[in-house]
Amino acid sequence: MHRKTVTGKVCLTPYEKLLKSGVKLYNGEVKDIELPLLHPFKNHPFKVVEDEHMKELVESIKEKGVLSPAIVRRMETGGYEIISGHRRKRACELAGLLTMPVIIKDLDDDEATILMVDANIQRENILPSERAFSLQMKMEALKRQGSRSDLEKTSSDNGQEITSGHNDPKLQENELTSRNDVEKLNDNQDEYKDNLTSGQSDPKLMTADKIGESEGMSASVVKRYIRLTNLIPELLLRVDRGKISFMQAVDLSFLSEKDQETVYSVLKQSDKSMTVKQAKMLREAAESGTLDEDTAFNIILGKTAFMRTVTFSEKELKRYFPEEVNSAQIKRFMMGLLNDWKEKP
Repeated sequence: MHRKTVTGKVCLTPYEKLLKSGVKLYNGEVKDIELPLLHPFKNHPFKVVEDEHMKELVESIKEKGVLSPAIVRRMETGGYEIISGHRRKRACELAGLLTMPVIIKDLDDDEATILMVDANIQRENILPSERAFSLQMKMEALKRQGSRSDLEKTSSDNGQEITSGHNDPKLQENELTSRNDVEKLNDNQDEYKDNLTSGQSDPKLMTADKIGESEGMSASVVKRYIRLTNLIPELLLRVDRGKISFMQAVDLSFLSEKDQETVYSVLKQSDKSMTVKQAKMLREAAESGTLDEDTAFNIILGKTAFMRTVTFSEKELKRYFPEEVNSAQIKRFMMGLLNDWKEKP
């Protein structure tokens, strides 16, 4: 691995290597740009922390200058958007520099997003929240690129332009299925299974496979990380601080915002940590509509036994109940049938 070493601990990857990660190599120019003209990437998911590594980088820049230029692109409103180099810019400010060398690239929004993620996610000590939001941004960019590629596909025999089938009702139904596809944890294998239509390719899964291949992880792990973006900030901060484990966080990510706030309140008041089993119980209580503060307290304090839930798909329910029958009515009807069955000799 060819890397330029700034100090014994801080390493910067040459931009030529970073650009091999899905964004084609463009010709660029190197310039010294005034620091106030360099603006952070929109919704940049990686934090710039003034820690020991930052101190080392500042000292290195004071001694040797910036060894690896930042990567930027021009902004329509003036100035430049930083794609890679947020930490270097801050280090330059702390070192008392007025300018920083940059490589100016001509990239569209999606290309810039993909490069920004790939240029930063290879750093050590990435927080779970940083990895989650950066992978989400990359997935959305890749999906948009794929959609544009589909729209640019060939025309029919009569010369009329056609697309990849975005007006096809079957495709729209499949897209809806993939968006509503909920990853569920298998108790025995500890893996997610995708509830996909038999024989159909899920674009979301294909994108997760592509990201996983580039990041050295499975598609399931990619999708688990992205689920963390559904957590409220208070719970996500606990994940970053190691107070909530990764698998516990994934289960909690399926809770509504209100239920997550309830769980956070209980964790804060009780000053207790959870087990993976308890996180799963909280999720099941939320899915059954029985999660409140008392229930959360009992689960987290270990006063509630493991709960079982049974779920039915909409397709299964439609065979027996019309759409106007709500969940509570279905439950009452089923409980009545079970009571009758139990009382039979």
